[in-house]
Amino acid sequence: MAKRRPFDRRETKQNIEKAVVSLRNLREKEGKWKDETTEEWSEEDWKKGSVVIGEGLLCFLYPTVKLKTYDANFKLPEKIVVEDIRFLMDFASSEILHNLPYNDVETSFTETAALLLRAFSFVLHENSGIPESIRQENTDKIIEICQELIKFLKDSAYKPSKGTYSWSFTEVSEWRGRIEKARPMLLDSTYNTGIVLVALCDAHNFLNLRPTDREEIFKLIQGGSEGVIECYDANISYFAKNKSSTEKNIIHSVFALESLLYCYENLERLSPSDQQKESIGSAVEKLISTIGYNLSNLAAYDQDLTWNFAYKAGEELRSGMVEDRSTLGSISNALCFSLKYISPLAVDDVYKTIDSLIQRYYRRRDSKTNIWIRNKTRIYYTLRMIEALTNCILYRTEEEFTLSKRELSEMLSKTLSSDEVVWYITEKLAKQIPSLISESDIGGK
Repeated sequence: MAKRRPFDRRETKQNIEKAVVSLRNLREKEGKWKDETTEEWSEEDWKKGSVVIGEGLLCFLYPTVKLKTYDANFKLPEKIVVEDIRFLMDFASSEILHNLPYNDVETSFTETAALLLRAFSFVLHENSGIPESIRQENTDKIIEICQELIKFLKDSAYKPSKGTYSWSFTEVSEWRGRIEKARPMLLDSTYNTGIVLVALCDAHNFLNLRPTDREEIFKLIQGGSEGVIECYDANISYFAKNKSSTEKNIIHSVFALESLLYCYENLERLSPSDQQKESIGSAVEKLISTIGYNLSNLAAYDQDLTWNFAYKAGEELRSGMVEDRSTLGSISNALCFSLKYISPLAVDDVYKTIDSLIQRYYRRRDSKTNIWIRNKTRIYYTLRMIEALTNCILYRTEEEFTLSKRELSEMLSKTLSSDEVVWYITEKLAKQIPSLISESDIGGK
């Protein structure tokens, strides 16, 4: 077997840089964030607003904020920044937060609200690279818009059990269909809940909100995280689509882990219990064992996904479908965020899997533009790849290590011979089996 290439942070950043430079050139040439999904749009279509604008901005803002880079290649011309922020503000202030160009249903989507909230949160971050004069000029209006977006997400939350929250694509969390006696179809999911949680987390951390508003966001994140945890099945180490679903697989686990661990990483107040840490570690190890660090079974869930949603057309309740192509980037995000929760003996396999994914990402770029295209979408898909590579730089930092059985045995013997370890174990035993160990046996107080 050929020796695997070592992880190169500089090379990874350079590949992100090539992508954003190409995107900037395309934006300047086209005058809009165009891909094949918007190719035939008229000016009237663009005036309706589009999440593509927010996705385009985040391609630059995400690595700039997360990596604290001030490289000129990661910046957009001020004219474009001003224009795009204005377009986003107009869209977010409109009556309908639609999902164009990915779906033409005229209803408000929680996924759209989350994307807009996230884009605005990054715009106002002090490390965004956006000139301070532009940020100051728009801050008050953006904060006002974000408060409305948060209210929309709060009002559209579903409560699968006491103290928990979950989200579907729109305000409608379940759909009964035409037969009234039929069991309702649950439309909330770990996928959509995860999208909302990540956006709320960024808003909590990046926006200059009142303490009461921040506390309200935190409670939504806390309840949403608990809702995701409820979807975990310890018997098979998988997460379900939602609490009541029998659909439990690696795809739902990836989306659940990605959002949970992002919130745990970025919110000090939100910390998993010991049992939850154990569940996370088991779910990650199941993910690794399923695909293998050589990605031998990747095709089983590297796929376009279709998701149900429900919406109201006048007084009538209807259902629809949306597609997503973010699975591949979510895998490495989940793995990068998980490194502190897994067994030291599993770390090397996680590193190998992340490194294999990075090479897969590179092979999927368009050779002429160095950006990513999946079917007709290039802005969204490139954003997901940029996020994944950025997180690899941030979290894939330790060098991989290997230990022989002899070295591991020596480490274990040395650890167990420590007086502190012995006393700690003794105290634990004394508390758990007091009937078998008396105070005199352990030396008393």
